[in-house]
Amino acid sequence: MKRLLLLLLVAGCASVEQRPASVERMFVINCGENHVTDLSRWTPGVHVGEPAVFSNHCYLIRHARGLMLWDSGNPDRLAALPNGLAAPNGLITAYMRKPLADSLQEIGVKPGDIQHFAMSHSHGDHSGNANLFGASTLYMQSLEYDAVFGPEPQKYNFIAANFEKLRGARVVKLNGDHDVFGDGSVLIKSTPGHTIGHQSLFVRLPKTGPVLVVTNHSSVLDPPAVGALVPRPLYYLAKAELFRIPVFGRLIHALHARPVRRGAADPSALRTALRVLEAGGGLLVFPEATRQPEGRLGRGRPGAGMLALLSGAPVVPAYVSGTGRAWPKGRRLPRPAKVRVHFGKPMHFDWRPERDRKEQYAAASHGMMAAIATLMDGAK
Repeated sequence: MKRLLLLLLVAGCASVEQRPASVERMFVINCGENHVTDLSRWTPGVHVGEPAVFSNHCYLIRHARGLMLWDSGNPDRLAALPNGLAAPNGLITAYMRKPLADSLQEIGVKPGDIQHFAMSHSHGDHSGNANLFGASTLYMQSLEYDAVFGPEPQKYNFIAANFEKLRGARVVKLNGDHDVFGDGSVLIKSTPGHTIGHQSLFVRLPKTGPVLVVTNHSSVLDPPAVGALVPRPLYYLAKAELFRIPVFGRLIHALHARPVRRGAADPSALRTALRVLEAGGGLLVFPEATRQPEGRLGRGRPGAGMLALLSGAPVVPAYVSGTGRAWPKGRRLPRPAKVRVHFGKPMHFDWRPERDRKEQYAAASHGMMAAIATLMDGAK
């Protein structure tokens, strides 16, 4: 039994350790829209005559070693044209709702602060503001670079004026894939086709952001069982009596458990839970609020639904089997048993101000338990 407890301790501790990610944050910036009158231009033979809207996005990556911008969108000057700028053939009308320079300023960044700049390709809706980044290091496939700065850029539908201030820029000419920061976190992948040197961006983002993991509850082993399989710190609330058990109390506290008074309203526990989610952390909650026999589900209490609705965090349902056999309620020590954890797809619960608050809490908790029940049925 001591060996089992040791294994649980090691597994639980491993689940709450996280290597710091070198990509600190990625901002998604609206860099314009292109309204087209005939989608079949991009889908030959289908969608003939159908209108569509193509969205442009730029991506600002804050890395421990500097800032990188991917794509520059439609030209900022279009922001002064509320009706957009139509192509001579009328097929495309380009819009820019807010200048890229203004969007960067809202983040606290000036174009001169960006050390690394790259584009998926060199068409005008991706290179419209490229001249803002003449002080950056430019990353471009060699074939694309030669076409842009060669004698006939118009042959490739490139606008030479968009790159005038990049002619003397530092450039890294690529002939395939490239690791921008040398740590595997930001990769430029060669994907030719749309243009001669088209490339794509691959970013390894840290596992961050609020998440509420909800699962059934049949044993005190449930938190370490789930925590061992979640690759990020996961906090949870446990009844205060458990913290008075020798050794075990210290163990669950080390696994990010926080005490809650059972059978009574505990505002401090709610505040603790919300602080975890507001800080972008992960929280494990048992909607049933108390243990049930192995293989049985109880009624979901409204507390879990309240946390989901107040925080707006995505909810990941899970079903744990085997822990109720390993250490059921009333048994003094655990025994060997096969434990499995099944995870479902993320769920979202939206707050509706016109509906009764308590009814929404109860409905959200009921939805969580329904998802857990579906996982239980699939595990049989």
